[in-house]
Amino acid sequence: MKSMILIFGSIVITLLITCGCRDVIGDGTQPQSIVQPPSEGSKIEVTDPLYGTIFNPGDTIVIRWIAPTIESINLQLFRKSNYKITMAENIQNEGYFIWRIPSNFTFSHHYRIKVISNRHSDIYEFSEQFGIL
Repeated sequence: MKSMILIFGSIVITLLITCGCRDVIGDGTQPQSIVQPPSEGSKIEVTDPLYGTIFNPGDTIVIRWIAPTIESINLQLFRKSNYKITMAENIQNEGYFIWRIPSNFTFSHHYRIKVISNRHSDIYEFSEQFGIL
């Protein structure tokens, strides 16, 4: 009898560990999440310029991104974590923008472009670092 209780207890504990309490003794429904993940469609992925690419003052950069559900965007240039200039505002999201580097830029390997949703400024992404020499 004692061995039957030990076997039964072991089975119940194994079920609770492997399946979870709700599945074994609950009503089988899944709990509601209190944290809603952001919509996948509200993300931006910057694909160009690539890390380590070097440009010269006067060169033309093609900035590329993927953001299929965002209508219009803003582009800003940063050096390290410091804002430098707004490159474009409220432009139609075509997935790319062509920008000519002004001739008076400070040489650095620490430039990054911030692509921002025009409607929701909390939706943005930075490019990888590139240089202007």
